Amino acid sequence: MAKPRELDVSFLDWAARAVLAALTNEKDRLNSLVESSDDDDDDDDEVADAGNDLLEASGLLERMTVQAKAAFGDQITDFDSNTKFREPARIGFRQV
Repeated sequence: MAKPRELDVSFLDWAARAVLAALTNEKDRLNSLVESSDDDDDDDDEVADAGNDLLEASGLLERMTVQAKAAFGDQITDFDSNTKFREPARIGFRQV
C-alpha cells in the first residue's frame, strides 16, 4: 500500500473562492455525466471513473468549504464577483 502524501496550501479569500467555484463546477459536471449515463450507450469504465472522481471532488469540496467558511465567513461560497470580503485572511489546507 502506498504511503499517503500531503499537500499544504494557503489561499487568500479570492483564491479560495476561485478554487471552491472550480470544484463546484467540476462536481456538477461529473454528477451530470454519472446521472445521464445510459447503460447501453456509455462506456462503463468512463462512467465508473467519473463516479470515482465525483466522490473525490465531493469530499475535497466539503472539507475545503468547512475550512474556508471558518476563515472567511459563509460568503466565501457566494460566487458572485461583487461579493465583499473582510480583510484578507489566510487558510492552510491539508489533505491526508
